[in-house]
Amino acid sequence: MARSGKALVSIRNPLINLLIRHEGEYVVALDAMVGSDTITVVCFYFPPSLPQARMVRELQEVLDLLSSPNVIIAGDANVRSSLWGPDIPDHRPLDEGGPLVDLILARRLHIWNDPSSPPTFETERGRSWIDVTLSTPLLSPRKAEWIVHPTILSDHNPITFIVAGGSGAPSPVSPSRLSPRRIFKIAREVTLFYQRFGPEIDNISTKDQLDMWVAKITDYIQSLSAFNVLKKDSRMRVPWWDSSLDIQRKKTRALRARFLRCHHPLERLRRRILFKRAAAQYKFMIKTKSRICFNQLCYQLTKNNPFDLPYKLAAGKIPARTVLRGVKADDGTLTTSVPDTVRTIVQTLFPRDDDSLDTPTQKAIRCYVLQYENSIIDPPFTMAEIHGALNAFRPKKTPGLDGITVELVKRIFQFCPAILLSLMNACLRVKCFPSSWKISKLLLLSKPGRDLSLPASYRPICLLNVLSKLLDKLITFRLTHLFSTKGLLHERQHGFRIGKSCETANNNLWEEIQAALRSKGKVSLISLDVQGAFDTVWQPSILHRLTAAQCPMNIFQLVRDYFLERTVQFHFNGESWSFPDNRGVPQGSCSGPFYWNIVLDTIFTVNLPAGCTIQAFADDLILLVKGISKGDIENKSRVALDRLAQWAQKHKLQFNLDKTILMPITFGGRLTMTDPPRVSFNGHIIQSQKGFRYLGVWWDSGLTFTDHFNKVRKRVDLLSYRLSVVADRFFSRHASLRLRIYLGAIEPFILYGYGAWGNRLHLQKLRSTLNSIQRRPLLQITGAYRTVSTVALQVLVGVLPLDLKALEALTKFRVKVLRRDSVVGDCTFSSSQYLSRVNVFDTHPSKWMVHHFSYAAPLGSDIEIFSDGSKMNGKVGCSVIVYYHGQLIHAEGYRLNDEASVYQAELSGLTLALSFVQRILHWDSVRIFTDSLSLLQALKAAHTTDPAIWRLKDTLRDIEQHRVLSLHWVKAHVGTEGNEMADMVAKQATTKDVTDLVLLRPFHQINSVLKAELIRQWQARWFLSLNGRTTAEFFPQVSLQPHLYNRRIMQILTGHGRFPSYFCRFSIMEHDQCECGQRGDVFHYLRSCPRTGDLRSKLVFDPEYPPSLFENTANIPILDLLVLRVGSTKNLQVCYTNVPGTTVHCTERRLVPFLGLLPIAASICGHIASSVAVFGLPDLLVWVTEQTLLNFMISCATVSCVIGILCFALETNVP
Repeated sequence: MARSGKALVSIRNPLINLLIRHEGEYVVALDAMVGSDTITVVCFYFPPSLPQARMVRELQEVLDLLSSPNVIIAGDANVRSSLWGPDIPDHRPLDEGGPLVDLILARRLHIWNDPSSPPTFETERGRSWIDVTLSTPLLSPRKAEWIVHPTILSDHNPITFIVAGGSGAPSPVSPSRLSPRRIFKIAREVTLFYQRFGPEIDNISTKDQLDMWVAKITDYIQSLSAFNVLKKDSRMRVPWWDSSLDIQRKKTRALRARFLRCHHPLERLRRRILFKRAAAQYKFMIKTKSRICFNQLCYQLTKNNPFDLPYKLAAGKIPARTVLRGVKADDGTLTTSVPDTVRTIVQTLFPRDDDSLDTPTQKAIRCYVLQYENSIIDPPFTMAEIHGALNAFRPKKTPGLDGITVELVKRIFQFCPAILLSLMNACLRVKCFPSSWKISKLLLLSKPGRDLSLPASYRPICLLNVLSKLLDKLITFRLTHLFSTKGLLHERQHGFRIGKSCETANNNLWEEIQAALRSKGKVSLISLDVQGAFDTVWQPSILHRLTAAQCPMNIFQLVRDYFLERTVQFHFNGESWSFPDNRGVPQGSCSGPFYWNIVLDTIFTVNLPAGCTIQAFADDLILLVKGISKGDIENKSRVALDRLAQWAQKHKLQFNLDKTILMPITFGGRLTMTDPPRVSFNGHIIQSQKGFRYLGVWWDSGLTFTDHFNKVRKRVDLLSYRLSVVADRFFSRHASLRLRIYLGAIEPFILYGYGAWGNRLHLQKLRSTLNSIQRRPLLQITGAYRTVSTVALQVLVGVLPLDLKALEALTKFRVKVLRRDSVVGDCTFSSSQYLSRVNVFDTHPSKWMVHHFSYAAPLGSDIEIFSDGSKMNGKVGCSVIVYYHGQLIHAEGYRLNDEASVYQAELSGLTLALSFVQRILHWDSVRIFTDSLSLLQALKAAHTTDPAIWRLKDTLRDIEQHRVLSLHWVKAHVGTEGNEMADMVAKQATTKDVTDLVLLRPFHQINSVLKAELIRQWQARWFLSLNGRTTAEFFPQVSLQPHLYNRRIMQILTGHGRFPSYFCRFSIMEHDQCECGQRGDVFHYLRSCPRTGDLRSKLVFDPEYPPSLFENTANIPILDLLVLRVGSTKNLQVCYTNVPGTTVHCTERRLVPFLGLLPIAASICGHIASSVAVFGLPDLLVWVTEQTLLNFMISCATVSCVIGILCFALETNVP
């Protein structure tokens, strides 16, 4: 689009590839490519208010930049000429010898316009031929069609033309996503393929053999997937178009033609009115049908997921397609071709590793990792590892070059897990990555708000084959275990670490600052950014870290081979360009974050001056410097930064000096922004700022977080506004969907960063700020008047006040993540009383276990054991029942502590069953039955953080080494004898006086206890609040149950509506009396007003107990009618006299300032009255709406004029 917004090229065909060549003020140009066929499209607009010579000069400058022989130029020239139209009277200048014609003749451009065609511009005042289509001589023979299509929806008639005869082959169509049915068939065929060729995998001993077999299986899967390609209809269909629109369009066109043919003034005016009526009806029908269709689409999409299309449109979460354009090369010129553009971007984003520039230390490291060897060998991969790795993949992710999706690989693993296990172990045995798995498909995403003419403004995304990512993730599992068990993962790295997050990073930074301030020191923060990071990390540094951890040799050689001969391919318009990738880790790889972390962890070993600490989240670094004075901070910062620069140089990394920021902590007056520390870094003076953004939280020098919440408020208001604009017609009728969006998106966004600012929740200002941010979303959910208090809105929507919600999130964070005790009100939460999580990488991945289960029913033979758990009257018990060939031989029940959950009882019952199996002799097979499906699924999962599940898995592994044991699920309460007996014994165990087993509390129990305490505090606030007392009459008790009704019912619940008491309170009326003379508030109309007596008699409720009004849903429609009647009462009108001799009745006092416009309106209405005799009343109304009101609104640009006209019309009795 041109910068002025006057010229636009829109292409919706995904087969057409684009390269933007120019975006000027009124001219835009791009290359449209299909295969080898390229056409340069130039679109322009010449404003009639600007000199034409200047506009033509801009167009000529653009044409000078283009080198393509096939150029088509189209636009609105706003000049007429006999070259592209007939010679007719027109107010526009005749351009027979003007600049545009001179340009056409000088460049030998061919004109595609047909002078005998219908006009390209047509209004009721005239018509003209001002839209021009031109082309270069070589493109002119390919003109197949050029047609002007008359329309009634625009002044400009659309022009269509066809460029035929292209020699380029179309770009290859991206493979469509496979249907579940097709995936099922392919997985079945792959199973048969493995049965025939599976033994070949076990004989693979060289990399060439591995590459051949991988190519063989890949080609086979691709050949099976090729049958799924479906042809899509490229035509754009309008689902809301029907025959009634066809008929109305034909009628409107006919009336328009009759109007344009007529020349008699009065008859022409009458026909014009008829045409305008039909055109207005036609536009109204289009608008209505399209909106109904959109609402139906929104309802279907959001029926189960409110975060679908409407929310994505409002939140801007639908990414736009990246379109290439010329970028600045090293010499400062813009590239003009796709190959040059891609090469320049890739060379910037993927710098080469030049070994000739190595320092002696770097040469030694490079040589050492190439010659490194040890005798440690890691065991082969297991089914459990592959199962855990595949479950970690998110579905519907874009595949790599081979087109094999995650869903297909998962289905293949279900049908034939041996093929993936054999393939992964073949790679481990050969110690090589298949060559085809080292090729990644490069996608370029433009960074928002950046200058796209700079190569660094693009973000590279490397799409890898799913099988390659599977092997990569398996290796990452092994290496994570290696570094975790050896203590080589530093605690100050919070990115991509189990148990770490942005919240832990922000909380740790807050605590470091507070510790420094408590020691009466002065503190400054320096934010550092590693330039390139993942794309520039030095691969020998990664390998050197692996040697320091004594990485097993087969894993080390596999990683070393993974870095060799890697390439990235960029595909565009059927062509591809390959570039070597010998530095960094691929964006999007599974191991990239881990490799970056192990290199960055070496920064924590840098010897920094006393008082200096550093923490990291991935590549975001924060250096905290504490000193006794400003000069001390400057000296320490200078020394620390010099040592960090030396560290970066050792690993061939660079810090981005433009993003390096220093923020002095001015809290308590220790430092000031007027005289901040001055620190240089690599000869560059670091700029001092009063705040910066760290991991999504805006830190300020005073540690108030005021800037953070101001920005959060703006983002929330913007999202609320967009939701109301994009899909208000849909969401306004579905308040529950708005509530789900608030709970799922808006509230978490507001509360993000509690690890930093949560420590200041004791401040009243912060609590008030949170609740004020919450106010606008709640207003949108309820549809209540904006004068309703926030405390009432919170009760109506059924959500906690946001400061209490923040306290809830902060408490869970402290107890669960930080493992610290926390006190909320009268409740104390001790972290030692709750279960802790297990780090799965403390166990070697080859020892992970997956225990499958079946749904087979009991057979009544061998040993069959039933376990169960139960909770009755707040007491918990578990049991185990043993049958031998259908005979009950053992029954056992234990009582658990009352805090245990039912899931823990089921787990304890299964533990009792396994203990019994361990005690008996080894003979018949054992079948264990339980009705807890969640427990069996936890045993089936490779990754689980529950320590009890890990103990169960260890026990199962020991038992399965000596006897046959299987797990089964049985449905509860369907009459299965063993299950019913186990349930009875478990319930009997709950009646014991003594607790047999004491278990730690599950963490989810903190939710109910904490929620109850916060609701108690909320209730105390609601009871003491002076606001929202009308709402308190209906809902004296707060709860998390929403009370969402339409806008009229909300007027009753809040007392803010069309009631005299409300109008008087806000100075809209002079008194608060109803027509009956009493105070006109909500309870008056519900209890005593004679005007609502008939409706009140139909209500079923206790007038002295308002909460009973909403206990009966049959009262809702009656209340709706009551509000309508009260709102239409004549007593709500107030008389004002602003125009001499004219009295106007207005429903609200806010209209008074507009009444000064009545004299103007009087003259207009006088003109209307004089026209009654000519047209008659029906035609007069149309004429008034179109000719007078509309033109008057446009000229005055204010709605107040319309209000004045309507008020005057009421007094003068004009219909």
